[in-house]
Amino acid sequence: MKRCVHCNEVIHSNAKVCRHCKKDQHRFTLNANLIANIISLLLLVVSIFQFKESRQERIEASQALTSAEDALSQAKKAFGKVDSLRRELYSTVKVINENTLLDIQNSWIIASNSMLAINTGSEATKQIEKNSNQLIKKIIPDSIQRKKWWNKTQQLAKH
Repeated sequence: MKRCVHCNEVIHSNAKVCRHCKKDQHRFTLNANLIANIISLLLLVVSIFQFKESRQERIEASQALTSAEDALSQAKKAFGKVDSLRRELYSTVKVINENTLLDIQNSWIIASNSMLAINTGSEATKQIEKNSNQLIKKIIPDSIQRKKWWNKTQQLAKH
């Protein structure tokens, strides 16, 4: 006879299961349960550490996202300023081009009126026309707009 390892009751020496508590009497089963419990406890500890580590990574990612959003906001503000300056520059250049075109129109009208008295086939006249055309092409790159401007200048010169 021997005693049960769980309930300490007297059982038969060859008994594999206690008749009182119905538990297995083999040491291997007891050790396997103990090992399984230890492994479960270790896995629980590891998962807690991983949770803490992932929490720290989430905090760092959140901070990085906040920094990126701040940088994006600053970039948008800078883009707005650049776009505003671009619009101002465009309107200034447009005014300068319009004023330059008016000056060219006036100069061309004066030159064409005075050249009517001079021989229209002279080299000076041809050079003036060539320079004027090149300048006008630079200021008015669109050929349709350039033709409208030319027609308007011709009408003004006739009056």
